[in-house]
Amino acid sequence: MSDRISAEKLLPTNSNLWRYTSVNGEMKPKRVYSFCARVAYSATIAYDGTVLPCCFDAKAEFDIGNVLTTSWSEIWNGTKFEVFRKSVMKRGGYKPEICSNCTEGLRRLYIPTKTVLKSTSMQSDSSKNSTMAPQQ
Repeated sequence: MSDRISAEKLLPTNSNLWRYTSVNGEMKPKRVYSFCARVAYSATIAYDGTVLPCCFDAKAEFDIGNVLTTSWSEIWNGTKFEVFRKSVMKRGGYKPEICSNCTEGLRRLYIPTKTVLKSTSMQSDSSKNSTMAPQQ
């Protein structure tokens, strides 16, 4: 059984409550991004000293530098971080995959509407437990 089908079994029965939608067989977030300001005031330092633009870069795809070999000031003010920072802070700018589950810079959060919640409350008690709004 595919991961997508397995995942769908865990999702609410009412697809209007999903944070994700299926696009060409892949689950994609239903989010509309505006820009990211987080990179203007924070970064993440991994266990080995690698500096990453944010905590969502779990695979260290955007290695900005290393605090064990380079000063923090050089990394923070360096060209590599500056280019990345400008690209994601620009409204409608570059959004790498690491941004796909982040809530920073969203024009709107995924919050179920009253209509969706009303239709959900009309379902039977047995399915109510599986249609609760997702936690942010």
